[in-house]
Amino acid sequence: MKVAYLIEPPSNYLDESGAVTGWDIELARHLPNQLGIEGAEFVEAKFAQLLPRLALQ
Repeated sequence: MKVAYLIEPPSNYLDESGAVTGWDIELARHLPNQLGIEGAEFVEAKFAQLLPRLALQ
């Protein structure tokens, strides 16, 4: 499962070691387990990149 995120503290930010964290990210880390999916791939995105992916086909 891919999870796109924006760097917008405190929701999403990079910690001292350069790992992405924040309340949105921590919630997204638990979501795959609830859905029966193994792991999540976190992909940093710009806001404009998110909109086309959300368009209904």
